Amino acid sequence: MRGGFKEVETRPDIMVDEHDEIGSLKVINTPGHTPGSISLYDSSHKIIITGDAFQTKGGLAIAGDKRKFFPFPAFATWSKQTALQSAEKIAHLQIDCLATGHGKLLMNPDFKPAIKRLDNKISEEKN
Repeated sequence: MRGGFKEVETRPDIMVDEHDEIGSLKVINTPGHTPGSISLYDSSHKIIITGDAFQTKGGLAIAGDKRKFFPFPAFATWSKQTALQSAEKIAHLQIDCLATGHGKLLMNPDFKPAIKRLDNKISEEKN
């Protein structure tokens, strides 16, 4: 991974798999920013906590999509293509409130422009 990371040893308290539930939150695998990224979804309230899979600071963006006013999450993204696939998975959920690792809560998010923007950038990089 890119960025200024220190090598640390960690040991998780518990391991979770996709569809596990932690209280009212369902675990959704959303790798991309990091290989083991997850999001937590509360379907009864239509709220999702995506951590760094998305950002709202500097505009709604997927991990790996370098944004002019807040480019930092893009610099440390493990796989743009995987992040895009995770974003597409999230976009199929019913979401009224998006909580991200960077930026304010976003009500009634429209993921389509962010997905299209990163998809276009990935396509341009391939050519």
